[in-house]
Amino acid sequence: MVTLKFGGTSMGTAARIFDSARIMQKRAKEDRVSIIVSAVAGVSNMLLASIESCARGKDGADFVQQIERVHSDIARELEGLCAAFKADVVLATMQIHLSEYARLLDAVRVVGECPASVYARVMGTGELLSCALVEALLCAQGADVLFVDARSCIFTTGRCDEGDPDYEKSSAALAQYGAGKNRVLLFPGFICNWQGTGAGLLGRNGSDFSAAIIAYALDASRVEFWTDVDGIYTADPRIVRDAILVDEMSYEEAMELSFFGSKVLHPKTLAPLAQKNIEAWSLNSFNQSAKGTRIAALQKPDSPRHAVCGISCLKGTAMVSVSGAGMKGRSGTALRIFAAVSQGG
Repeated sequence: MVTLKFGGTSMGTAARIFDSARIMQKRAKEDRVSIIVSAVAGVSNMLLASIESCARGKDGADFVQQIERVHSDIARELEGLCAAFKADVVLATMQIHLSEYARLLDAVRVVGECPASVYARVMGTGELLSCALVEALLCAQGADVLFVDARSCIFTTGRCDEGDPDYEKSSAALAQYGAGKNRVLLFPGFICNWQGTGAGLLGRNGSDFSAAIIAYALDASRVEFWTDVDGIYTADPRIVRDAILVDEMSYEEAMELSFFGSKVLHPKTLAPLAQKNIEAWSLNSFNQSAKGTRIAALQKPDSPRHAVCGISCLKGTAMVSVSGAGMKGRSGTALRIFAAVSQGG
């Protein structure tokens, strides 16, 4: 089993989805694959804007129409790229999600606020809609696809919008799919089942985290994160023009870089992969010939040229120093400081 994750840019247009489907098909010929997809590029921002607007008492109909139009346009274009793809059938399927989205926005408008569970349902709409497009396209191309709603198999506790996975329960729920015969398992990223409510989110880089959880549960041999860059660089190439693509790095190096601002996979994503020694690859769906970057358990070479793997920076960061004579000899100060930061989110 190989796990593939496709980000929003890989789902950005009909052409990008079509190219991503080629990668999915190619990998499925070599091994069984579990595929996780993000929302179409820009859709999550639209969903968030709709929540904020409706919480201020405005009608959400325009947002629903806008989201529907984005996916309708992609479906029509996909029909032109693949004769067996039936846009009307796909759009009819999407109406289930769009109707729920409209009802939720109306509820937010009426009450003037958005509870966490409603927020999770609205923000997860994008992944469900993109999955409908990908599933229909793969089926039209003759793939053996099984759609699996992540809310039925990824269970979390903690916060509703940034859940902590219950790996044991999630692995038990996903085991039936690991033992199945479908060549392609398709999952929406980002969404989960929080404390049995049927709604929840995995927080920042949620779709990446979805891929890691599913790979962990299905004992995947590797996870491929398909984005719009060739891999991980020694520095941000937008700032450092002669930044070099890194061939490989250890889990620890990738985690440390991500803690300090690098656009590497989030530490939450890497932790379950490191636990089972599952390789992670950062690849470019726009440039499939690029080698990419491998993240795995490595023995760091002694050569001085390997002393620095990469350089990162944090923007918009404040450093707070807490001091004063009243702190001398008083226990529990650190506890109070970190508690205040935690409560502030």
